[in-house]
Amino acid sequence: NPQVYETKRLKNLLTCANKRYKNKIIMNKYIPILSTALLFASASVATAATAIFNFSASVGDAENPVNVWDAVSAESEYGAFHGNDPYSIWCDQLILNGGSNSVNLAITDTFSDNYPTPEAKNSAVNLQFNGINLVLSGENARLDSRVGTSGRGNITIKGGTVLTVSNGAKVGLGTVGTINDSTVEGIYMNETTAASVIIQGASYFYNRNTKIGNASSTEIQSVKIIGSDNDVFFRNLALIGAAGTSAASPLGGVLEWVADANGITTINHVGGMPEFSGVLKFDFTNLIWDESWGDEKIFTLINADSDTSALNDWVMLNGTGDFVEFIGVDGGEFTADSKHLYLTIARDSLQVPEPSTYAAIFGAIALAFAAYRRRK
Repeated sequence: NPQVYETKRLKNLLTCANKRYKNKIIMNKYIPILSTALLFASASVATAATAIFNFSASVGDAENPVNVWDAVSAESEYGAFHGNDPYSIWCDQLILNGGSNSVNLAITDTFSDNYPTPEAKNSAVNLQFNGINLVLSGENARLDSRVGTSGRGNITIKGGTVLTVSNGAKVGLGTVGTINDSTVEGIYMNETTAASVIIQGASYFYNRNTKIGNASSTEIQSVKIIGSDNDVFFRNLALIGAAGTSAASPLGGVLEWVADANGITTINHVGGMPEFSGVLKFDFTNLIWDESWGDEKIFTLINADSDTSALNDWVMLNGTGDFVEFIGVDGGEFTADSKHLYLTIARDSLQVPEPSTYAAIFGAIALAFAAYRRRK
């Protein structure tokens, strides 16, 4: 029927026209929005970049390290940036590679205050130190993984890097002084290569996610805490000993406490503890026994805010002492109650002279010196 056919044809034409009209409206409405989104995305890609500084020469020495920003300045004699230069483009990744060179760097003020930013930024910066010696020294020295007042990035330490925090220096300590206010999201020492952090001299070390060691490590990743006056805060600690690790031949994660005359620093811990399977080391050579302690002293190694069975498991697995090394004391006893890890040592197990012994030694020396003078 020609009339029916014509009616259907006109209906189809009207339907197509209506669809084209609606599509045109949709495109006119959303093209500007899509264009703006693409513009921001491209700008983000253009500004979120990685800066890699490769050292081509040795830098300073242990006694005279060179300031980080002096070493990586545009006119530096020590090496050059590979790819992006943070002095000309904003980079949210900064990698320092020491290579085969002896690289000794220092931070004496707030690291992020000197971060080269061509425009105002408040953002996280992920830092990676590979094969360098980095020393933070003094109360003004601060290492943050942020620029400005917001953001929180990660710090990766590997390739034999040694990070020393001393003399009141601060890593990740925010203005409030809590772990949630930390300016570092994560300290990652979980590559297969060696890495070391040394905390000493009433210094601060705050970190929201701590990873020490790797199950496949062929070297040691260690944190050494020297003295009793440091402020150390970890969150979500994963201490992982590699396959076959032991105190005699440590591989992977190692925690080490070195006592001063008054004792050791307690590690405060927040959140869960995914794993605690590495080697622990203790040096009590410099400890002076306090008479008020009596015949034994209980040291709190870790103080956690929530239950963590990982501490209990480590105590049970360490029944034979395979994962502990003692210096200056003939062993000790470990206990845990899910929220704490304790070490008890006996007075008569110390291998160092007590104060009374020191007095006797000095008295003997004085008598010997007096006798020598009389013979003269």
